[in-house]
Amino acid sequence: MTGISVGGQKLSIAESIFTTSGTVIDSGTVITRLAPTAYLALSTAFRLAMLNYTPAPPYSLLDTCNDLPRYTTVIVPSIVLHFSGGTNLNVDQSRIIIQATSTQYCLAFAGNTLPTDSGILGNMQQHKYEVVYNVAGGRLGFGASACS
Repeated sequence: MTGISVGGQKLSIAESIFTTSGTVIDSGTVITRLAPTAYLALSTAFRLAMLNYTPAPPYSLLDTCNDLPRYTTVIVPSIVLHFSGGTNLNVDQSRIIIQATSTQYCLAFAGNTLPTDSGILGNMQQHKYEVVYNVAGGRLGFGASACS
């Protein structure tokens, strides 16, 4: 991973933040985990984009939450995860937030404790995509999945 965009705006995060620990793709981890600096930039941008909605308290490791059931329409900002080689993962809109309680919806990303902890692309953000590995070529790609 080399960067993140929220609502079409690339966040000002040094690429070295991602390369310090690297990123693994893990279908067994639900929530995507990011280096603390990257997560802070993401959660700040997400909170700003969600200012029209009532904030809610943190839920477990999910600290960017809103009280959404009272709204008839909710516009969630897009999130794009950028990878080296020009590969981008446009996170499916239904996989940006997760329902934590009956009224509370939270950003489906969390920060790691240490900047040296590996970043993890969790299964929430992989949903609706095929992850394509070209091991010999050292490349990674994402394609539309036949599964829903």
